[in-house]
Amino acid sequence: MMNYYQQNNSLTQFTSINIVNVTFYVVAESNISNLLTTLKVNFAEFDRLLNHKMSANEIKRKAIEVNSKIQVLADSIGEVGYEKRDEFVKKLIESSIAVSERYVEAEKIEGFGNELRHELKSYCENLYKDNFANRLNNIFWFNLYLYEWLSKEGFVSSYRTASRYFTDEMLEGFFSQNRTRVIQEMLASHRNYDGTLQIDSPLNDQKVSNCFEIHKLLNNAT
Repeated sequence: MMNYYQQNNSLTQFTSINIVNVTFYVVAESNISNLLTTLKVNFAEFDRLLNHKMSANEIKRKAIEVNSKIQVLADSIGEVGYEKRDEFVKKLIESSIAVSERYVEAEKIEGFGNELRHELKSYCENLYKDNFANRLNNIFWFNLYLYEWLSKEGFVSSYRTASRYFTDEMLEGFFSQNRTRVIQEMLASHRNYDGTLQIDSPLNDQKVSNCFEIHKLLNNAT
């Protein structure tokens, strides 16, 4: 069985598969590509039944197939090449959340219920915990709070700043609770020519940023 994203090999054929506007690039004819293709068909059938306002039972049966295929894909992550596993899991979570948003529409039909949406969100949360959660540890959260407080107070260069995750009230609470440590971090930091501190956001690390985006996506999911 071929692994997804095998090592660079000119003889390996790749294909793209789109699941609810999320595009996966996979090794053609691999188990992963076959599973994704089946999932694409299952979801298209679910969507068609929903759009044609078929019975709740028919739509629900197809949604069960969709969830089952997503669970099989989640269980098959070991077949994904290590260097591409994060990308695959991220896309699987993104596409699953997009599917769950269509379930919200289906829930307007009497008899569909919300169990399948909750089940799908549980799959996503488990994927996140198993693959990403340990990277957003206490050190990460302290450094993000620190950077955003410094940004709010103008202690870092404007070109380094981005939209903040924490509210002003949360940042002030952080400073009140960690005043001594924050001052120590500031005193230990080098300064730029304009006097601002050479402290970067932990989100400058692309892998960490990807984890954080999934964290936010799950928090906002219905």
